[in-house]
Amino acid sequence: MDCSLNIVDLIEKNPITKLSQTYNNHLLEKVKNNFTESQQQLFISSFYCYLNYNKTADFIIDLDNIWQWLGFSTKQKARILLEKNFVIEKDYKFLVNQQVNQDKEQHGGHNKQKFLLNIKTFKLLCIKAETKKANEIHEYFVKLEEILHETLEEESNELKQQLEINKKEKKELENKFSEIEEENKLLQIRETIPIIYIYNTTPLSKEPILKIGYTTKNIHERIKSYLTPNGKGKLEFTIEVPDNNVTNFEKYIHGVFSRYLIKSEVFQIDVEEAKMIIYRIVNTLTLMNIKNDDERKIKISKLYLNELEIIENKPKEIKITRDMSTQTEIDENTYIPIINNEKDELTKNFDKFVQEHCITRDDVEISSTDIMGQYRIVTQSASKEIFHSFKVYLDIRFKQYRLKVQDKNQVVNGYMGVTLKELKYEKSEILSNPQNFIFHACIFSPSGKVLFSDLINEYKKWKQQIKLPIFDTDEKELKTYLKSTNYVIFMTLWCNNGSGQGYYGLSLKKDIDNHRKTSSTGKKIQKYSIKGDLLGTWESIAKAAESEKICAAKMSRSVKNKVVFNNDYYYCIYKEPNS
Repeated sequence: MDCSLNIVDLIEKNPITKLSQTYNNHLLEKVKNNFTESQQQLFISSFYCYLNYNKTADFIIDLDNIWQWLGFSTKQKARILLEKNFVIEKDYKFLVNQQVNQDKEQHGGHNKQKFLLNIKTFKLLCIKAETKKANEIHEYFVKLEEILHETLEEESNELKQQLEINKKEKKELENKFSEIEEENKLLQIRETIPIIYIYNTTPLSKEPILKIGYTTKNIHERIKSYLTPNGKGKLEFTIEVPDNNVTNFEKYIHGVFSRYLIKSEVFQIDVEEAKMIIYRIVNTLTLMNIKNDDERKIKISKLYLNELEIIENKPKEIKITRDMSTQTEIDENTYIPIINNEKDELTKNFDKFVQEHCITRDDVEISSTDIMGQYRIVTQSASKEIFHSFKVYLDIRFKQYRLKVQDKNQVVNGYMGVTLKELKYEKSEILSNPQNFIFHACIFSPSGKVLFSDLINEYKKWKQQIKLPIFDTDEKELKTYLKSTNYVIFMTLWCNNGSGQGYYGLSLKKDIDNHRKTSSTGKKIQKYSIKGDLLGTWESIAKAAESEKICAAKMSRSVKNKVVFNNDYYYCIYKEPNS
């Protein structure tokens, strides 16, 4: 009979109760690997079961079964050694008469005596016996106990690791639920805060028709009545109103827009211009709500100063005393010229962004949505207060106008004299399905935005098209990849088809194509400074020539011959980056 097979059968029928089934199997492998066949015959089959017992409390080893194993010539010699060196009832038990079943056939009715040892006494008896065989048995048993201890420790470590993982997953789940709960609270609060909105009923027209109004309900419920049969309307803008009397605020705005009025609450005016006018009014109202008198008066004075500078095209200086709340006359010795005040921290941050991420020169331009969108992504912040302050900063520092490059199905407004430095969106060296999908079906851009629900649906469609399995972890993997790029910001946003969690800085290509006017045959042209800064991009030579106010033939020759103008800039054909 195969001895190793007997050992397997023994261990499987007598599992160690302190171990799980998996680790009983591990123990079996360790026993098979650490004991030779002869050792298994001599020891394992007889002593393995003792591992399940307590070393001192359980008296389970019969002297009758071990005295010959230990190398004694008679049981009497083993008994003498036991009684001489160990304490009865503590180290061993002595059973006689009714305590032990009698074997009358073999012993003629004499009292049968049984000595039962605990495991600790058995190991010490092996040492006391001082026989070669006893030493071997002792070493075997110690080795077996070491293997058991090692296996127990392995299982304990695995359980600890699993417990840590479970704790971490539980904590992450609690944090996620907390975030969702907080977002839901914010959404509920937002749905009760009065907002002014701009709804574009003709977003494809160069002269859009805008519905400007207010609501204290869910904005998407409010605009359902405006949806045209072809569904081409677009929610362009919403902003919270820092005033309880929102109806008066709405009437004031309608009065400002009265020259553009077509019919009740409907106006024909450029979208960006309408936004800026509303921003201006809301900013003034926000300043009026500042409770600190000194802070409010200084900020209103700054706003007034900036407006005068824009309207009259020259800097103004206002004398403001240090104690504005009590001053009644101007003190020539204490007035503070506003234009000499040190820049506040927010303005310094705006300056830093322009310096590090923008190019400022007379022959460049940028849409307001692009530059403000990139600021949001770079700072990983979408605070309305900061966003509005940045808009005011841009309005003051750069000239607002209609862009020369009109590549959308609507009028694009922005700023002259500033543009973003060339943005390079690079793949990670670690390949993954989320990355392949993003670079195949999406476009990173400062003004992009997409709901996560739309993004994950497209991801699943893409996986089905290329015959990849869909997993429950797809959402988590997609979010993890986008978080690692630093090209986007995840938050609550509003899109044409609804609101919810999503990404600023990313768009689906299929959505981009619906809003962009592109040349089907022309070559895309780019303008670079000799320093390597990207200054402009056009969809064709004709559009580049029109924007730069030179004839198309000259533009074509300049591109072909790589002509450098004024030792400053040149034009070239756009080359697709390596994917």
